[in-house]
Parts: sequence; structure tokens; C-alpha cells
Amino acid sequence: MKSSTPLLATLMLLGVAATAPPAPASPTLSTPIQLAQSRTPTTYMTAQGPNEIIVQISDGNFFFRDVLHRGYGNTYQATDHGIRVNYDRDSGRVVVISDETGEEFYNYIFSEPSSVTNSNVSSYDDYTTGPPSFAELLRVADNEYAAEFRDGQFSFNGSLYRSSGDVFVGSDGRFRVTYDRGNNRVVIINLFNGEELFNYIYSEANEGFL
Repeated sequence: MKSSTPLLATLMLLGVAATAPPAPASPTLSTPIQLAQSRTPTTYMTAQGPNEIIVQISDGNFFFRDVLHRGYGNTYQATDHGIRVNYDRDSGRVVVISDETGEEFYNYIFSEPSSVTNSNVSSYDDYTTGPPSFAELLRVADNEYAAEFRDGQFSFNGSLYRSSGDVFVGSDGRFRVTYDRGNNRVVIINLFNGEELFNYIYSEANEGFL
């Protein structure tokens, strides 16, 4: 008579396999992080001629800065790091979406500044173009400029730091100064209402205005 030991061992192994708990499931990604923090983010736009607009959009941890290029008619578009911004200048509508999935983050109306009209800044005499009466930009490091501007009751004295490429930005809480060294342009914006006070060409090569 043959031994039944191998048969019993096989049955015991099958029983263990049948009662073993299932392997844990692979972890799954949680709901994708939403970039949008509010319906209307802080937006600045500075026209660089009929075909280009510098745009800056910020909201919480979201930040986008690039140049919108003119496409069909009066529409402009820019794409950076997987984010696409579409701007219809006729309607003022700005749409921010994921360039990879098409998910919409923002959809709102923006009015480009034309002149300073707010009563809180009326003393600045509606500056929209040209340099202030005193303007000084001194390069103190590869990523930093010391800037000082004065004109009537307007004044700014602070540092501009490299934000991306050849663009340097600084703010004192009242005004934001952007120096685009690549395009030799200085733009000063009132942070209270987002309107331009100065927008002019500056040449480091000639150490003055063009």
C-alpha cells in the first residue's frame, strides 16, 4: 500500500492558498490637484505692439507669465509648461486650460488698461507712456537691478529680480516695475487697479531712453 503523505501535503497546501488574504491593491492617484483657487485670478497685460501682449496671471500657487502671440483675427495665445492661455481681445475673455488634457482652470473677462482714471491715482496725471522725469537702473548682480523712479508725486525705489529669461520684476506693494532687457522695455503698473503709469523703451547700451 502506497503512503498517503504526499497527497495529504498537497491538500494542506491547497487549503492554505485558498484561505490566504488577497494581495493589497495597488495605490491609485487621488483627485488631480486643481490649479484654480478663485474664479478670477490677478491678471496683468502689457501690449508690445499689435501682435504681442505680455501676460501675467497669478492666483494662490498658480503663476503664468509669457508673451501672447496674435493668431486669427484679434485672438492671442501662449503655452508654457503644459498650460495654455487664450485671449480674445474683442470680447476680453481669457481662458486658461491644460494643454495636455484640455481641462479648464479659468474662464473670465479681462479689461485691458487704457488710462489712469481711478480717483486714488488721479494725481499722477494719467501717465500711460514715456519715461518718468527721473529714472535709474543699475545692475548690481547677474539676477538683480537697483531701480529708482520719480515723477511728481510718483516714486519707486527698490530692487528688480530676474523672473525668467531676461525679464526682471520688482514691487514695493504699490507699484510693480518690469524690465524686459531682451526687448529694452520698462513698464510700471499701479498695483491698486492694474493700470500702466509708464511704458517706454530703455537702452542699457546707451544708458538712457530711446
